[in-house]
Amino acid sequence: MPDAARPSVVLTVRTVGEGTTVTVDVPADVPVEFGSCDSGCCPATDLDVDGAAGSIVADERTWSIANLSASVPLRVWNLERPIDQVRVEPGTVLAPPFDLAGIAGASGHVLDVFGPDQRPAWSPRCSSGCVPAWGLDPASRRHAVMVALVSPRMTGDVTAPLPTTLEIAEMLDISPRTVEEHLVQLARVLRLSPVTARGPGWIREALAHHALERPYVAPPGHDLPW
Repeated sequence: MPDAARPSVVLTVRTVGEGTTVTVDVPADVPVEFGSCDSGCCPATDLDVDGAAGSIVADERTWSIANLSASVPLRVWNLERPIDQVRVEPGTVLAPPFDLAGIAGASGHVLDVFGPDQRPAWSPRCSSGCVPAWGLDPASRRHAVMVALVSPRMTGDVTAPLPTTLEIAEMLDISPRTVEEHLVQLARVLRLSPVTARGPGWIREALAHHALERPYVAPPGHDLPW
């Protein structure tokens, strides 16, 4: 008999791609496994998908995904805001911070997850030492140059190429020389050092490294700039 104190379904998982779509409704604390195995050496799964292997489980507050593949990482992203994404390495477990998610493996997008509303089991606390906008004036041109430079790496791909000085100048409708002056001033204001050996372009890489190491804190009344 179902426990009346718990909802009968807390998670829905749906296959994506060619062929018949399969949807599984999952009760709390019951794992649903996905994957495929041509050799027949692996246990049977609930959802047959290529290029990925894992398990998903949820309770009333959150859900988590375990990557059971020997070699294939999983990409999990927010279906409502795709730039929000996480990477689940083989043999690891992660609780994505969003309730509607897409999952991709070696064969691309294979699953959609409709999880429980994210309700933290703790009361939010203040954090001291938080400097909004990296300590820059969000209305300043210097802040705009910093955002334009680092945005490609702040939206999920930490290896994305950085825009050139000319591209930033065209985005902000200023001269390339002005962009270079702002980059030098940013390195001075943020007290940056080269990430590796000092060489051509070290300031740009140091600024991108700084942005990744110190997640952007939006000032009150502002949204994230990307």
